[in-house]
Amino acid sequence: IEFIGLEKLKINLKDFKNKIELIELSIENLKSEIKINEI
Repeated sequence: IEFIGLEKLKINLKDFKNKIELIELSIENLKSEIKINEI
């Protein structure tokens, strides 16, 4: 197994996780905005 490839995979997974967290935050923000608009 190539060690460099493994390191790159780890970095990509970290980046992917960060993107998912950003999407989750965006969804939470959207939910908040929708609630505010309902009032």
